[in-house]
Parts: sequence; structure tokens; C-alpha cells
Amino acid sequence: MKKSYFGSLSLALALLGASPHLTSSAWAQNGAPAKPKVDPDAAAKAKLEIVNEGELRLDGKITALLGTGAWQIEAASWTSPRGVTTDFDEPKNKGVKIGAEAYLHPRGQLGKVPAKDVKLGARVGVIGKNGPDGMIIAREIVLLEGYGDRTTAGSVTTNRFTSQMVSQSREAREAGLLPKALALAEKGIATAQGMGDSNGEALATQDKALLLLEMDQPEQAFTAFKRVEALGRAKGNTLMMALGMGGAGRLLISFGKTKEAITLLKEADVVSAALEPEMRQSVMRSLFAAYMEDGNTTEAIGTLNRIHPLQTARGKEAEAGITLLTIALMQADEKPDAARMAIDEAKGRIERLRDDKSKVTLIALSALIHWRLDEKDDAREGFTKASDLAKNLGDNEMTVKWGSITTRLEGMEDSWESYWGIITGDKAEDGEEEAPDEAKKEAPKDAPPADEEAE
Repeated sequence: MKKSYFGSLSLALALLGASPHLTSSAWAQNGAPAKPKVDPDAAAKAKLEIVNEGELRLDGKITALLGTGAWQIEAASWTSPRGVTTDFDEPKNKGVKIGAEAYLHPRGQLGKVPAKDVKLGARVGVIGKNGPDGMIIAREIVLLEGYGDRTTAGSVTTNRFTSQMVSQSREAREAGLLPKALALAEKGIATAQGMGDSNGEALATQDKALLLLEMDQPEQAFTAFKRVEALGRAKGNTLMMALGMGGAGRLLISFGKTKEAITLLKEADVVSAALEPEMRQSVMRSLFAAYMEDGNTTEAIGTLNRIHPLQTARGKEAEAGITLLTIALMQADEKPDAARMAIDEAKGRIERLRDDKSKVTLIALSALIHWRLDEKDDAREGFTKASDLAKNLGDNEMTVKWGSITTRLEGMEDSWESYWGIITGDKAEDGEEEAPDEAKKEAPKDAPPADEEAE
């Protein structure tokens, strides 16, 4: 009987460092509605990123520092006061003047950032007017990616009306008011369609797809994700293409259409190559899950080997360590020396980490590798250490899991699939995974046709 990995995909992606960005957030939900919360800065934030009459917005990356208070950016698109965004056929170089009055801030935040703290290569949105010398006199600069450790899954500039509706929809979603959130997203879609704003329609449709997932309507969500993909293709917007493909690919896995999922996600992998690292990793993690569901561990390992350097380059110690140890565990029987090297490298990461919860995971994974290498004493020592640390954190579940894990390991089949069951939380015996309750529901026989548009 072919093993199914998709039931544990949510936790598996979390172990590999999945962040709750646009395409991955729905898989991280635990089914409970979010608690209501009110943002005291909501009114002030609503005034951000507005292009006034006589102004324009340029989105691009900083390619040169032209002395004090001046940058050169390589602009990829411009946006008018009506909120209509036009992509340049080729990137255009543009000078930017940054006076004392210019408001520099990370997206979605009010705190002002000094221009000297913004690095070369950062992605920014510059709002201002054309000066007499042809340079943009900046009034507001939005830091999109490359400032400190702040990153986004990408940015989409849309008309202010759709943007406001999407924001209101997200607030309703956070409050657990899903029907209201869905109605606002659909209103945002209709508004964008009426204004001919495909970016706005794609943005609102992406939110609609995630809402439909939370409302347990996967077929309708699939249709919405495919609509996002179609809008991205028509516009040449690689971000929207990747978001739509990523969401649709995950659902194809859940529909049991693994081969189709792999084909779609491989294309998304290519499309996302020029996007931010977080977006690229999101797509690759989905592709990894598809290969695992298909039983193709060779390609799965190859995908993890591409994810690992991206995590390392961004200084994500815990994520990189977990990925490295997962690879080592998968290959321990074939490459025991490499597995031991991975454990040694992980020790340095564990010492540097401040997050004790991540330490628990790395210590436990290292112990699992020791066990698979038949180094039982080292493994038991690691499991005890992980259990004790989890106890200090007040995490009873992890305390019990790692404290009693040797009982299960003693009678378990020595195969990668069996260890994968432990990593993902499977409690079935002898490596046989038991489908979780939600996976026991009858899967849709056919996914919705790709050309069916969202309502």
C-alpha cells in the first residue's frame, strides 16, 4: 500500500521552516478561528502608500547610492494616482532624492527608518513627484525587502479601493468572521474588475482562495488559485503566477493528483526563481511535499538541498539546521559519514540559537539520526536532553514525545518512511500512517477546470 504523506504536510512544512505568508498560511491553520484584535494604528496605516494627484510610484531595487540623500533605483513598474500599475518592458534607472521630510518605513509599519540604514539592493516603493532635474523627489518610501531581517512574500500595488477592501477582509478574517471576510474579498475583486486593475483582482482573489480553504471549500479554492495564476500569466506578473500555482499545487496533492501537482509546482519553481527567497522557499517546500507524496525521495532530497543554502544565506539558523538534519536522516543508511557531519554542524547551530523550542527540534532530529546509525546510547542521551528542555519550556507534548520515543523506536521498521512518521507526528504502529480525521473525508473526484473563473 502506497504511503500517504499529505495528511502530515502542515506540520512537515512547519518543521522545514514554512512561514505564514500568502500561500502557506492556510496550511498552518489549526482550525480554530483567530481571536478578535483591534489594531490601534489602523487609521494611520490606512493613509500609507497612497499616490496623490501629481505624484507617481516606482517599485524597484536600489542599485547605487548617489551621495548623501540620493539613490539610484532600477524600477520595474510605475503606479498612477488611480492605482493602475504598469510594468516596464525593461527595467528603468531613476534617481531618487530623499529629503529630511521623506517618510521611510517598512511595509505595514509606522516607525520611520533612517535612509542610512537602508542597504544597497533593497526593494522599495518610492512615492513622490518628478523634479526639474528628472529625479524623483520622494515623499514616502516603502521598504519592501532587504531592510534588516524584514522580508515579504512579494508586493502587489493595486488601486486604493481594492486595497482597503482587502485590508478590511483580512481584519475580519483575523476576528474569525470568515463569511464577512469572504464578502469583502469578493467586493474587492468586483471593484478591481470594474477599474481594469488585474493586480487588484489577483490580490483579492488570492485572499478569497485562502478564505475558502479555511471554510473547508477546497474545490472553490482551487478555482480561485487558478484564477490568480491566469491573471498572473496575462499580466506577466511572476509573483501572482507563483502564488496561484503554489496554492493550486498543494490542493492537487490533497486531491490525490500528485503527478499534476509536480508538473505545476516545477513550473512554479522556475517562475519564482527571480522572486524573494521566502517566496521561492514556499514553492520549493510544496514541491518537496509533492515528491514525498509521490514516493520520489531522490527528487525530494534534491529539493531540500536547494532550500538549505537559501536558508543559510538569510541567516535562518534553525530552519537551515532542520533542513540539513532532515536530509541527513533520509540518507543515513547510504551516507553515514555525511549524517555524522550534519550532526556535528548542528551542534554549532544549537549553541548559537536563542530559541529553545528550535533547539528541542534540532536535538531530537540529531538523536533520531544517531538511532538510525545504531548509536543508541548517543540517541538516548539526545532524546533525554530534548525532553528535559521541552519540560523547562512547559511543552508537555514534546516532553512526553521525546521522553518516551525509544519505546516506539525499539519495535519500528528501520526505514525512512517510519522516521518520517515520527517527525510529522504520526502515531500509527510499524510505520503505517493513519490518515487524520480531515483526510478521511472523501476527496473530490475531480479538481475544478482550470478555465473556470472565480465568482
